[in-house]
Amino acid sequence: MKKLLVSFAVFFCVSIIATAQEFSYGLLGGVNISKINNVGGGELEDNAVSFHAGLNGLFTFDDRWSAETSILYSREGETFEIGNTESEINLDFINIPLHVRYRVWNNLTVHAGPQVGFLLNATQSVAGGNEVDIDDEVTVDSNLSVSLGLGYDFPELGLFLKANFAEGVTDLFDNEEFKNDEYTRLVRFSVGYRF
Repeated sequence: MKKLLVSFAVFFCVSIIATAQEFSYGLLGGVNISKINNVGGGELEDNAVSFHAGLNGLFTFDDRWSAETSILYSREGETFEIGNTESEINLDFINIPLHVRYRVWNNLTVHAGPQVGFLLNATQSVAGGNEVDIDDEVTVDSNLSVSLGLGYDFPELGLFLKANFAEGVTDLFDNEEFKNDEYTRLVRFSVGYRF
């Protein structure tokens, strides 16, 4: 599976670079609202709020179509209760979204595509205590998601805004307490600057 993902990413990037008319790059960062489906929490307050930051590249084909990729450090997870004891899981990823963008009106764009995440670290804390390493319980070191969103560019300022939703399709944990597949769900709000 990893070889297939890497092959797809390389093919996607080579195709974009070969056909792009213009390239720009920049920085972006913002807020993550995330959860791990089927872990335990199900309410809105169970979502973890954290951050992401990284680099962004934009390949423009014409006045409507472009492609965008980023390399982001992203902290994701969830807060939930097991037996009246609050627990928090934190997953640190390097996420690489590969999006095709379409300008629908003025500087408003829609974007969609896959996102590959590489797990750096997994920890869990119980009742506000110290974080404990749970890397052994996480059965994957990469996570595949399907993502889509909206963006708005301010080209005269070099600024851009993005809102993105990513639904994971990779089961994360091999744990008998969790009866179903556990996968990430992420809403990301970003602000960035292109040079």
